[in-house]
Amino acid sequence: MTGRARSIAFASGTAAISGVAIFLNARGVHAASDAADNTAAKNLIAAGV
Repeated sequence: MTGRARSIAFASGTAAISGVAIFLNARGVHAASDAADNTAAKNLIAAGV
């Protein structure tokens, strides 16, 4: 794999991961009834990762 192909594959992978993260975040924001609960849940998940 050439450097250019590797760079394109890396950029595509990061774009896919970012898209999934944005989608899941939007679903979580719409499902949460309280902003503080949503923030706490996201912080707990981030701490676990």
